[in-house]
Amino acid sequence: MGVEFGKLRMTTSVAAPLSANWEEICDHYQEHQNDITFVQSQMWDNEDLWELLEQYLKQKSDYEANFNIPRELPEKRLECGVSLISSLSYFKDDVDFLYLLADAAAIAFQYGNPDVLCSPLLEAKKSKENLVEAYAKYVKEYYFGKFGASLRTYDQQFLKNISLGAKGGDRLWWFQVCTEVAYFQVAPTNDSVRSPRIDARYHLDLCKNVFGEGIYPDVDMTNIYYGGTRIAGSKIIFTNGSQDPWRHASKQTSSPEKDMPSYITKCHNCGHGTDLRGCPQSPLNIQGDAGNCTSPEAVKKVRQQIIEHIDLWLSQCEYEEDDDDGSHFFGTARSMVSYS
Repeated sequence: MGVEFGKLRMTTSVAAPLSANWEEICDHYQEHQNDITFVQSQMWDNEDLWELLEQYLKQKSDYEANFNIPRELPEKRLECGVSLISSLSYFKDDVDFLYLLADAAAIAFQYGNPDVLCSPLLEAKKSKENLVEAYAKYVKEYYFGKFGASLRTYDQQFLKNISLGAKGGDRLWWFQVCTEVAYFQVAPTNDSVRSPRIDARYHLDLCKNVFGEGIYPDVDMTNIYYGGTRIAGSKIIFTNGSQDPWRHASKQTSSPEKDMPSYITKCHNCGHGTDLRGCPQSPLNIQGDAGNCTSPEAVKKVRQQIIEHIDLWLSQCEYEEDDDDGSHFFGTARSMVSYS
């Protein structure tokens, strides 16, 4: 069989047995992974991957109908499915693909678009449609489409790229993770959309593979330098959206004695950076319009509190009478805060 998608050509002689159960089908594909070869001049694009994934899902559905794949073995089906998909993609680690699948779900909540994910899944469940296909459609059309995520974000080989001009934002984030803060997004014990294979060892191996031997997050030193839970600073405002998963890594209680207020902006789609960017954050609204938040007043209230704190702190600044530059900055800063 030959399948051609633009820059990708996949050829394989693999054919599942005409009479087989699920375990035999899975073992058959794993046994013949070496028969799958690729000729590609460069990394193939997102659309190609998802056309291939959709073919796989259709093929999987046909197998379930013809060979009575047991529903009581979802973990076996997932294991085989991930193995097969990984063999047909450029991911060298199955867990990189699992990480992508989990991130795609989290991002809807993080950036203020929960209904984009939940509505089609609930509708598919209500209609007794294939939930995996519904999720794949969401990932293709929203996560890789409208949101603009890239497969390269999850490709450890790409993260190694240090050449000038490379889009290195993902590498910079992982360097901070791997040297300072950890923030490993491991699977919780119960009710997790993340695979249990996304564990601390996976993250440590990624750090070593991308940045080299001996690279790991020195969290103790980071906490000593910045003060840990006793932050070495004052006059800092902490704001978080109620639906943002990252708010749990932030300071969610105020410390009046150090002038460090904390506010949670509460609404159905208040995500990452709602205080500045409004709702939702994808596509990015540079004006920070709160009109699309389910509770615009909640956003405006927090913004007003921010203005009042900064205005007060600026008013407490003291400048020498002959410090023209300082006085100019003082007046300009106050007008900027008042205007926003």
